[in-house]
Amino acid sequence: MEIQRHATLRWLSSPPSGRARLAVESGVFTELPLSVAEGEHPNPGETTPGELLAAAHCAFLAVAVAERLARDGTPATELTVDGTVSIDTEVGDQHVESINLGLRGRVPGLDAATFTSTVEEEMSRLSHGLGLERSVKFSAAAELLGPRGDAKSP
Repeated sequence: MEIQRHATLRWLSSPPSGRARLAVESGVFTELPLSVAEGEHPNPGETTPGELLAAAHCAFLAVAVAERLARDGTPATELTVDGTVSIDTEVGDQHVESINLGLRGRVPGLDAATFTSTVEEEMSRLSHGLGLERSVKFSAAAELLGPRGDAKSP
């Protein structure tokens, strides 16, 4: 089954230095202000393409791991994914250098080694499924949390 999603970016003031507005078909949020921030930090109150890419990869990994754990009979009660995307921003030649994801989760009845293996397998499947070039460094770290938030050792 193929699923399509749609977004619209309106860049009405001096692209690429001006500001744009991003809308998604679900209407889950009003138009987001977007800019290509100069330097290391985004402009306050505006998102960037890199932040959106990091967020998308976090979501894809969380869904893939959650679905896999549920299929395997050990559904998660909580998953948290942190993501960082590194982008080489030379003018006219922007490309993703690396995508690093960290996933922490609570999964009753699952040991840390199995959790880590599941995350690594889904990360590998995901990098291929999203069509990432082999030159993009794609990594994920997994940490299984106990019922009180303490990490379980593998």
